[in-house]
Amino acid sequence: MLFKNCGAFGTAVGIALGVMGVLGGCATTPPADSDASKADSDSSDRGSVQHQPRLTVNGGEHETLGQLVRALGESESGGGIVLVSGLEERPTPAISLTRSAYDTGLQRLVAPLNLQVLDKGTYQFILPSGYESLAALSVEDELHPDIAKRRASLALGAGTDLFNALAVISTVLDVTVLADNALADVWCGELFLQDVPAAHLLNGVLQSARVVPAAVVVESTSDYVFIRSVANGVDPDRCLNRGAVTSGASALLSRRVSVRVPAGLGDDEFQYEVAPLASVLGTLSDAFGVSVEADASLHAFPVNRAHFRNMTIEDVLTLIVRQWPVPDFGFHVEEERIVFARK
Repeated sequence: MLFKNCGAFGTAVGIALGVMGVLGGCATTPPADSDASKADSDSSDRGSVQHQPRLTVNGGEHETLGQLVRALGESESGGGIVLVSGLEERPTPAISLTRSAYDTGLQRLVAPLNLQVLDKGTYQFILPSGYESLAALSVEDELHPDIAKRRASLALGAGTDLFNALAVISTVLDVTVLADNALADVWCGELFLQDVPAAHLLNGVLQSARVVPAAVVVESTSDYVFIRSVANGVDPDRCLNRGAVTSGASALLSRRVSVRVPAGLGDDEFQYEVAPLASVLGTLSDAFGVSVEADASLHAFPVNRAHFRNMTIEDVLTLIVRQWPVPDFGFHVEEERIVFARK
């Protein structure tokens, strides 16, 4: 089983990039010279959320756990928070808190729901009891150093498809991030992350989507991050005529381009219908400067949104093909023509 889904899922409710907005009355941060602030500073080396913000919640103000998490994320508390998908419609207990420590305050709020809170360093992870294995997912050792050093902020609403979430991460990290189709449609949970390393950004999103650590592999170069299912362990070389590639065709594959598929979809827009391969061939042709075609049997194959940023044409072609988690497809390349085809 690649991932676990259960319970009612919401719809995507919004996205925020950069610094989160402010929602008054839900949570506050103590003044810099207060005792609470000093205690936060003293505990900063324990690996908890960066500055141990304080939490104030009015019991009964938020009907569902998803609403509560969204309000906390949009507040001045500054604490990162990730909610496992499927929990957003749980009713919120009418518990009031006044300047409670962020982690222990969250635990008090969710304990009556048989949920727990795990400290992941830059965020608190809310998940059901018995699902602790989700928290073990980590991509830190897999990211290329050029990507691992980047930091960004991210907010996602419950029910956001993973492929849309990864497209947003591509934007905030300024690098291509995508997943194969065995994973791309899973729904993410409500989350808010502020100025966290790239690995924590990806960890939080995948954990919220209930992705089982043993079921995924992360591949990374300085140009991209590709998240695939373990079953998609195919040879990444998808050039079907490698032995006959001319010097001109080889130069074509090495050329760097930037191209967005589907065309016309902005960084802040979501893709709600999968684009068939046939619909992106023209976009690829324009970007590559040669004719890009496909066997008729592949025209309906799904292509998830992606913004390929300063990547070689070969890497763009390969990642498009590797979205399809079976080893039966690739591409032929000539000096003036590229064709997606079956092996």
